[in-house]
Amino acid sequence: MKLESAPRWSGRRWFALGLVLATACGDDPGGGGERRPTGPPVTLPLAEQALDDPDVTTVATDLAPSQTGGSTVPDPPTPEPCGVDDVEMWTAQVARDGSSAVVRMRNVSDRWCEPDIGRSPLLDPAIEPDVWLLPDATADLVVGPSTSGCADPAVVDAVQVGIGDESVLVPTALVTCGWWFTAFAPTADVRVGCELADIDVAVTAVSVVVRNASARPCALSGPVGVDGAAVTASSADDPRVNELFAGDVVSLGRPGDVDCDGAHERVVIHDEAFGELEVANVPCEVVFELGAPRPWFGTEVGPLATLTDDATAATVVDALDPFDPDA
Repeated sequence: MKLESAPRWSGRRWFALGLVLATACGDDPGGGGERRPTGPPVTLPLAEQALDDPDVTTVATDLAPSQTGGSTVPDPPTPEPCGVDDVEMWTAQVARDGSSAVVRMRNVSDRWCEPDIGRSPLLDPAIEPDVWLLPDATADLVVGPSTSGCADPAVVDAVQVGIGDESVLVPTALVTCGWWFTAFAPTADVRVGCELADIDVAVTAVSVVVRNASARPCALSGPVGVDGAAVTASSADDPRVNELFAGDVVSLGRPGDVDCDGAHERVVIHDEAFGELEVANVPCEVVFELGAPRPWFGTEVGPLATLTDDATAATVVDALDPFDPDA
């Protein structure tokens, strides 16, 4: 066997193992029999050994001219950071037991921007703190408990979300020993209208609540009527919370100055997709706000408005979920 080392090229050692094999000749009694290599085996250096060997170069030292100059590929376009005024946030979902929630974020500016929640007080180290949102696009922040369980859970009625160097408090409702942002991701583009079979409606002491009970996202597309008379939005600044993902909950509104004579009313939901849905036995004391479907939590007439300082986990869960758990 003959071991040869090729010339060193560009500071890099190349190893070549040449095997000189015996051929059928007078020295081979088998005459064309089995060819057997001779000589000691050669082992190439392992990666760790190569790093310690000054004769082995693992980094290219000679580059082509195109590799030594500036990049020939332009930087990809990236959005500017979102400011606090560029986004709108509300709580769209709360788990049945109150242990977790989803805070929805919408880009309400007229430009593509990137909300950065990296300075939020309680951020899971594994979370991706940035998303890119086109105008009117949304993203979900998942709020979870910071511990797996605790002996004395408390009612958390707001979470602090950092947007760049500023922060904002988002009303929510959690029954936990602490909260933690565990996920942040853009939502899908809602392109279909809600069907009658997609939604559940419940009447509480303070609101008429609509929930997307299906597994697909859908959108409501009409105003709310009282006693069969349709009403229109009172302000263009009303939150446009009509896109409902699976499990999303919103409350519907009517003018708060409607006279109340103690009688029950009926509320008619008008929608371009499914037509009309009548909700009966609505207490007259229920005060709705005029406008598009709006966030359920944190509103002046939402469930948290009825809770006292000594609210328990049980009363919070009862107020949060008016729907029949067996339905």
